[in-house]
Amino acid sequence: MKRKQEKERYDRLSLKTLDWQFQQEAIEGLSCSPQEAKALTEIVKEVF
Repeated sequence: MKRKQEKERYDRLSLKTLDWQFQQEAIEGLSCSPQEAKALTEIVKEVF
């Protein structure tokens, strides 16, 4: 049971890290505002 919880926690943290990286790329590469980058991230998550 504990291993499953640890894996789920790791998966959630990995996803958050990927979201953050994507948002930073949108901010720096596309000159998006943080709000725009967050919205773009949510749209991409819906599509993919």
